[in-house]
Amino acid sequence: MKVALCIACLYVVVVLGMASGRHQPLQHHRPEPLQHHRPEPLQNHRTNPKEHTEALSVSGSRHPPPRHPGVRGSGFLRLRASSRTVGKGGVHVCDICPASEAIAPCMCQCLNETAAELICGPELLTCSQLTEVMCLTAYPVNPYHRLVVQNTALDCKLEKDLWGPLMFKEIVITNNHFQAVDNHAFQPFSGTLMALDLEGNSLKDVYYSTMNDTPLLKLLSLRNNIIEFLPGYMAMELPLLEMFDASYNKIAAILPQTFAGMPKLQMIDLSNNAISKVSASAFTIIEHAAKKLYINLAHNVITSIEPGMLEGVRECMIDLQDNHLSLLSEKVFRPIIDFTAGSATFLTSDNPLLCDSRFCWIATNETVGDTFGTVLCPNLGNESLDVLEPTCIVPATIPPTRRLGNTRRTPHARSNHLSTKKRNPRPEPTKLRDPPSSLS
Repeated sequence: MKVALCIACLYVVVVLGMASGRHQPLQHHRPEPLQHHRPEPLQNHRTNPKEHTEALSVSGSRHPPPRHPGVRGSGFLRLRASSRTVGKGGVHVCDICPASEAIAPCMCQCLNETAAELICGPELLTCSQLTEVMCLTAYPVNPYHRLVVQNTALDCKLEKDLWGPLMFKEIVITNNHFQAVDNHAFQPFSGTLMALDLEGNSLKDVYYSTMNDTPLLKLLSLRNNIIEFLPGYMAMELPLLEMFDASYNKIAAILPQTFAGMPKLQMIDLSNNAISKVSASAFTIIEHAAKKLYINLAHNVITSIEPGMLEGVRECMIDLQDNHLSLLSEKVFRPIIDFTAGSATFLTSDNPLLCDSRFCWIATNETVGDTFGTVLCPNLGNESLDVLEPTCIVPATIPPTRRLGNTRRTPHARSNHLSTKKRNPRPEPTKLRDPPSSLS
């Protein structure tokens, strides 16, 4: 009995002690995880061709978009940041770069262990100074990956004697005042040059045949200059060229066979120029080897497109937005639709179209209509072409066996996707009045 009483008393003491806080359990603190800081990369990444094409397709301005801070070069040639050792002034240094003092006012920056770029900025005052820098014996390797000359006041002619012995795979000469490209200007780089960006200079006179000296060229940008002329008849033969950008210039016309010597073209950007006429065979590439061709002619003043402007291309998108077209001629567009088996795409918004019986070839055929998407008619209160359909007569000259459409469509997608017959035949259609002679 006494033992049980002692145990009970001991239990009460322990309980009271814990209640008074003398035996409170420890509060285990879990430390916050370390915040690993990842430094933000320099904003000089290089854009791939697909991203550049998509960006161009949505451009809606007649003025060049501003550059993003920290980005050198155009959308074609945005420089990559490097993870190499950072030296004085934040410049990446490595064994293949000479000392900064040896090539001042330019500098050398490493992209990786085996590639570096030579960068010259506003401190470069004369073209002879550029030649002196490139002729120095301080360079431990040759070729270098890229030459960048940007934001200088240089206004001389780009010519062969300017460069010295150094070789480059990419040349970025942007936002300067260079006025001309002389004959054989880039011949020293014939065995290395793959990308050439001359955006944002004052180029008016370009000796285009000099481009033929660089057969490895894949990217060529003449964007945002004052160029008025592009040569036709295969004056430029660039067998590997994929991207051609001459937007934001003063080009007035596209001559026949301007791009016939460029079989691997994927993108042609001629937007925001002064083009009023597109000649026959302007975009003819008989042995076109790329999967698809995107042609940007938006934001020009095009009033005339000759039949046969595009030949040899199996799949294409042609952007004709914001021009002065009043007619989408069957003679111009039908051969393209036929040759591409209905896989062509035409963008035609923001044109002063005068919709009448001449548009029935689009309104009455679904495959043809699909290539144009929604065509709005300003003269009909911005209604779509569907309002013409009840009054259209399908021309009897179209052979009933003619094959139209994309053979990759599923059979149930469109019941008449290979037919040129009228979609909703009516017993007594009323023919529209003939258009005025001034519009014929």
